[in-house]
Amino acid sequence: EKVSNYKKVMKEKESIVYVKDVYVHWELNVRFHITLASFSNNKYFTQTLMSLMKTCFRGVYGYYEDFWEEGDNKGNMPYHEMLIEALEKRDLEESIKILKTDISDLKSYISLSLQSMGSI
Repeated sequence: EKVSNYKKVMKEKESIVYVKDVYVHWELNVRFHITLASFSNNKYFTQTLMSLMKTCFRGVYGYYEDFWEEGDNKGNMPYHEMLIEALEKRDLEESIKILKTDISDLKSYISLSLQSMGSI
């Protein structure tokens, strides 16, 4: 059932592929990760992640803009699809590896973006 929640979010993603609105894409990304966090049944962790995701938005704007300038209409990397596949296979090690890569890549991009904006 939990993986089906992800599939619902991914179907929504398919419907916004050509929508070039940072807010729409970021909100869907936040929902994806908050859904994952909610599986921990740890409200503090989920609330902390939500707060962190709101803070990250400042550096994310350029992330999507760069993808769209390069002609990538998806607006993000394929990590979410890969994570769903690993979860369906119940491959915990692969799921963790993919999630770490997703977070690390976005963190690096946000950090560079904020540095270029003079925010760091």
